[in-house]
Amino acid sequence: MGTENLALPMAEILSQMENTVVNNLDIAPELGSTEVLKRKIRTARRRVRGEIPMGRTRAELSIPDSFLKTKTGDPFLLKDFSGEDRMIIFASPDSLKVTFHEFHILFLKSIL
Repeated sequence: MGTENLALPMAEILSQMENTVVNNLDIAPELGSTEVLKRKIRTARRRVRGEIPMGRTRAELSIPDSFLKTKTGDPFLLKDFSGEDRMIIFASPDSLKVTFHEFHILFLKSIL
């Protein structure tokens, strides 16, 4: 598997590997269990992307630039409340639209 596939979701990578195994049953015993494959994928991602810097406290946590935007370039870090009780909120504009739309519907149902 090439490094270009490491950006895909885990389920998609596993699905591609399952399709490969179906077409070539000789490699199945060499791949190992699904958990082993997931571990190998996570390890490969860390090797390519590098370790995510983790602080000892929430205040020391450094957010990598790759976490600040979606793949389409939309902002993903909604709010970063700094301080001792730091709270970080991630959300894409599309997910916020869906959330607010659903909230609006639930609110209308509750008052009608």
